[in-house]
Amino acid sequence: MTRLPETIFGCFGALSMSLFASASQAQTQITVWSDTARISTFEAYDAAHPDIDLELLTVDKDELVTKLQLAMRAKADVPDVIFMSSSNHPAQLSTRRTDYLADISDVVSQDIFDGFLPNANSVCSLNGGILCLRNDVAHLVMWYDKPLMDELGVEMPETWEEFEQLGADLTARGEGYFLGSGVQPDIVIGMLGASGCEIGFPVDGAENTLRIDLSTEPCLRMAGLIDRMLENGSLLRFGTSEPGLITQASAGKIVMSIGPTWFGEYVMKPNYKIPEGHLTAAMPLRWADEDKPVAWSWGGGNFGYWKETKYPEIASDIITWATTQEDHLINAVTMPAYEQPSIAWGERVNNDPYYATNDVYDTMLAAAAYSSPHFASLGYDMRSAFGKTISASLSTDGKLVDLLSVYEKELTNAARLAGYKVE
Repeated sequence: MTRLPETIFGCFGALSMSLFASASQAQTQITVWSDTARISTFEAYDAAHPDIDLELLTVDKDELVTKLQLAMRAKADVPDVIFMSSSNHPAQLSTRRTDYLADISDVVSQDIFDGFLPNANSVCSLNGGILCLRNDVAHLVMWYDKPLMDELGVEMPETWEEFEQLGADLTARGEGYFLGSGVQPDIVIGMLGASGCEIGFPVDGAENTLRIDLSTEPCLRMAGLIDRMLENGSLLRFGTSEPGLITQASAGKIVMSIGPTWFGEYVMKPNYKIPEGHLTAAMPLRWADEDKPVAWSWGGGNFGYWKETKYPEIASDIITWATTQEDHLINAVTMPAYEQPSIAWGERVNNDPYYATNDVYDTMLAAAAYSSPHFASLGYDMRSAFGKTISASLSTDGKLVDLLSVYEKELTNAARLAGYKVE
């Protein structure tokens, strides 16, 4: 295995054959671009396959697409395998301008695809093909402080209506308790998507076609709920990482929050100072007139490989191994997307003394069954459009219901600029 410093990117191609000639004589060299967190995955694969030498380069999430475009234009230094930290990378790397990703539909066995959690690979499914394998899932669940709820004498809501009523009851006490952020883009987008609001749903059977319509009842119903909760203060006009929310959360005033599977461990525990034995998770919410919830997602990465690699069999084996091999995924930092190692990983979560109950992973697993198939990889960023049109107003005194039309217009423009047809 060879670790390549990122600073040599661009000059590596001319030197690669001579610089590593001795190492490659008995091994097949595969170039890999990764984020920092997944380096250990590739190192584990390299150690388990002595006939393969992985040349690893760490590339920043925000630079991946641009650097691949440059490499492909220069026809040099194009990696065989990549890790994509953003859910939008698969769409951005399968365009006419940057047609990098191989379609693995007929390469990876159906048994492997079937082993992933429901809709885990929705972001990898583009225009009839499957262009990657999902590393981790990040569907939204409800994180809550169990001892605090017991002390307050309140029960965990199961519906959005009960969630709103709980917020109203708590704020009526005048003691500063709240239920999370009402302006965080990922949470607001997730709530809209979970309600069935067509914020950019791929149209089945229609290539590069999206449905964007924020004037419908599912959109207005959820936007109205968010507006009412912002008005009474049960949802705060601060993002999840803003000092205004962190200060109140650290003072023991946050009762619960919508958040992805990693939110408890990496946000509420370190940032909000939730004590040991307090935090646990519950299922995502549904409307009272619906039979089941829908869970939108916030995050999750993917493995893919170059459609013109000289070693497609090895590249396919790497991304399959990385997403399914239990021995290394059991210690993954986030919830594995492949069910078998995910369950092994989950035993550690269930047994973690930090949590208030021993079923946190069981809840994550049950919620995965309701992951939205509409959560897709897109060639533009919904959050950027949210920031341009909604964030400033909603963070002061704006109403989401009044801002939906301008958000729809921005989403539509962004989608068309990215090459989509919009219905």
